[in-house]
Amino acid sequence: MPLGTTALRGLLEGNPVSGLDGDSSWLRAEPEILLIRLADLELHPDWERWLLRAVVLRDADAKVIGHCGMQGPPEDGRVDIGYTIAPAWRRMGFASEATAELTDYAAQTGEVTRVRLCIAPSNIASQGVARKLGFLATGTRWDDVDGEELTFERVVGPNRSFAATTLRSGRS
Repeated sequence: MPLGTTALRGLLEGNPVSGLDGDSSWLRAEPEILLIRLADLELHPDWERWLLRAVVLRDADAKVIGHCGMQGPPEDGRVDIGYTIAPAWRRMGFASEATAELTDYAAQTGEVTRVRLCIAPSNIASQGVARKLGFLATGTRWDDVDGEELTFERVVGPNRSFAATTLRSGRS
């Protein structure tokens, strides 16, 4: 579920957010990303489709178990995707599912030809997500906040959907 300006403000203020009927307390516990994306949207309202989304369970509780998103609109045909899943919900395939669906979304826009994941060298689980989804290691980069990161990329396009075939057989 995309998180626009109104939703981000609501989360930061502790108010109910339309569409997040379940428990979203975990998302509120990580205000840094909410503040960063709110600032991005205030400067660039047209970026909403490229930024933060809640990862919500598809059941009656609609519990928010994480967030994912792109870092902004494509640059030279490439977007960077990031995600965080709440600790209690990790290693259940939710990061893979969220990343695959967001990658498909980016590909279907027709504006994206490559998707990049930037992962801490110590984050073995996320490296596994990248490999599982067909991302190839392309090198390293330095992030001013997170330090050294490994980079993984995948070529995408409107006719290269993989989320449905990769993940529907069951989470792993």
